[in-house]
Amino acid sequence: MKATKLFLALILASVLLAAPVLAQEKKTVVIGDSLKTGMPLKEAIALMGIPETMVIVRGTNPASDSVVIKYAQQGVAIHALNMGNVIEGIELFPNFKGSFSSGISLGADFQSLIGKYGAPQSLTQNIARYPKLGMYFLINKSDKKVLSAKTFAKDSKLLEHRLSNPLWD
Repeated sequence: MKATKLFLALILASVLLAAPVLAQEKKTVVIGDSLKTGMPLKEAIALMGIPETMVIVRGTNPASDSVVIKYAQQGVAIHALNMGNVIEGIELFPNFKGSFSSGISLGADFQSLIGKYGAPQSLTQNIARYPKLGMYFLINKSDKKVLSAKTFAKDSKLLEHRLSNPLWD
C-alpha cells in the first residue's frame, strides 16, 4: 500500500511537471509514433495532458499490479506497472480520433486491417489478435469495422496483457 501511494505521488508530480506543456495546442495522437509502449510516462502525460482519472488495478501478484491513466475525452487509457515509469499498454476507445503509425484508425474495415498487418494470428470473439505485434483489435460483428484497440509492450507483465493471450501463455 505504501508503494502504491508513492507511485501515485510520482504520477501526480509528473502531471505537475508537465503542466507548462499542457498550455500548448493538442496534437493528433499517433499510436506507435507520438504515443507508444515503452515511452516514459512523463512524456506521455506531457503529450496527453492532465488525466481525467487514475485507477489502481490489482494483478495476480504485486509485480503485476498496475495503474490505468484515463483520458476518456480523448478515447485513450495508458497502462503502467506499479512503480514503473514507462507505458506498458495503451487502450483506445471508440471516440479515439488519432491513428496508428500504419495509418489504420478506429472505424477502419477488417480488410484494411488485414492489408496493413496481415491475417491475425487468431480471430475469436470478434477480437483480431496480433500477439507478435502486441496489438489486439475489437471488430464489430455487424459491419466488420474496428471498434477499439489495445497495444502492449513486448513481454508485458500487465494482467490485461496476459488475459489478452489466453492461448499463448
